[in-house]
Amino acid sequence: MPRLALARIALVVASLAALAALGCRPSSGRVRCPGVGQPPPSPLLCAPAVAAAPAASASAATAPAASYQGHGLGTVSPELLAKHVAAPLSPEDSRHIQAMLDVRSPQGGLVSSDGKRMYFGWTVTGTMQLWRLDGPMSFPVQLTGGEDSTALSGLTPDGKWLLVDVPSKNQVAIVDLSAMKVVKSLDVPKAPQAVVVRPDGKEAYASCDSSHKIAVIDVASWTVKGTIDAGAGADGLAWAR
Repeated sequence: MPRLALARIALVVASLAALAALGCRPSSGRVRCPGVGQPPPSPLLCAPAVAAAPAASASAATAPAASYQGHGLGTVSPELLAKHVAAPLSPEDSRHIQAMLDVRSPQGGLVSSDGKRMYFGWTVTGTMQLWRLDGPMSFPVQLTGGEDSTALSGLTPDGKWLLVDVPSKNQVAIVDLSAMKVVKSLDVPKAPQAVVVRPDGKEAYASCDSSHKIAVIDVASWTVKGTIDAGAGADGLAWAR
């Protein structure tokens, strides 16, 4: 055999031995190995030897899981809780929130002179407002509204006029019961608390706590005709015969 042919055979055998050392195998008459411009070989064609993972021991498989310790109150120190406690609300904010949530029983009412209607105050809306009840088993009708608190104070003997305190505005509102609307608002000393009407219906008196005075109201003209010095604590009135 010529020497050139023997050299070629030796070169092919050396190449095949080198490819075998790389873990490559022939497929369909072609040698498939990773290389530039070739797709990754199939695991069945060119798979490097991988050491088998040791099987888990029976003791590890049957070992109980660690119990959950949790993060309850006992894991937090009092000092940490005190550090992150919410700041208290201001009195002004607390008052507004309480006004929104304050749903209490109605106040004591005043019955009309003919005994057919009753007027009373109620905080069901969150703010004290004036309501009217037209008879047994009837639903109350709201007469005033808005953010200003109103308080039922007085009813004239003829049953025509209702007097309502509006402390936030330092006023006494006059309600025409035939038209069911406020016809006039009288400016009085600071913080009116209660109103009584004289039995003859000619005058009404409004106690004004913060100013220590009582406003005298002329019913015929619905004007404030004067004040009476009452001293501290003028927050209520009653008529004595």
